[in-house]
Amino acid sequence: NNGSTTSAAISWDGGTPAYDGNTSGTYKFTGTLILPNGVYNPNSYNATVNVIVGTPLLTVTSVNSLNNIEVSMGTSLSQVGLLDTVIISLNNGSTTSAAISWDGGTPAYDGNTSGTYKFTGMLTLPSGVSNPDNYTATVNVIVSTTNITEGDIFDYVITGTHLTIPTRTVTISYNPDDVQLIDLFGLTTALDTMTSGPIPGTNITINQNTAGTIKFTVNLPISSETSWSGVLNSIKFKAKVSHPSISYTVQ
Repeated sequence: NNGSTTSAAISWDGGTPAYDGNTSGTYKFTGTLILPNGVYNPNSYNATVNVIVGTPLLTVTSVNSLNNIEVSMGTSLSQVGLLDTVIISLNNGSTTSAAISWDGGTPAYDGNTSGTYKFTGMLTLPSGVSNPDNYTATVNVIVSTTNITEGDIFDYVITGTHLTIPTRTVTISYNPDDVQLIDLFGLTTALDTMTSGPIPGTNITINQNTAGTIKFTVNLPISSETSWSGVLNSIKFKAKVSHPSISYTVQ
């Protein structure tokens, strides 16, 4: 009351309602003043403060496992059917869903080459959920020849994407006990089975045609600062066994 200030210790109560750090809400605490000597409090002033407990921080603790996806050879990436969302578990025991942004597969997905491609997906989380341990979604896409059975004649399609060099070399590897070569260029009616040399009427030259290996070069209509995507060749085989395995590389 003389215009000066001083400090007083505080003895706090337990809050109203009683404080619970595990329950969000506002808790009002009231403190009784412990005054210095010679200072009195006839009006029973006290200190007050609000403690606000926010919504608990939610974090990802696990991501649901996804079943393998098996597709037939020739299936494009857009046809694989990768999931848009995945179920995730949180540290409060609940579950929710998160959107997925998939990579291109490891190795890079090629629907015309049989094998297993592992896809990894970054999670886009709901508001209020964090991912400090950087969990991701994963799924295996298996390109198989399950649609090909013994005796079937089928086309093995070789494609290229965003190619910028006009001349490319393609090598096809196969097990001659699994398949029989029928035609080196199945896009025409003529049967081409030469061991080397150009295929008439095409932009393809056979460099090697031996049991288990076919190697050819292809000249593409690529000019400066352009790229090319499309079918490089379609080779016709006859299956000697069910589910034969064939692969190729483009260099």
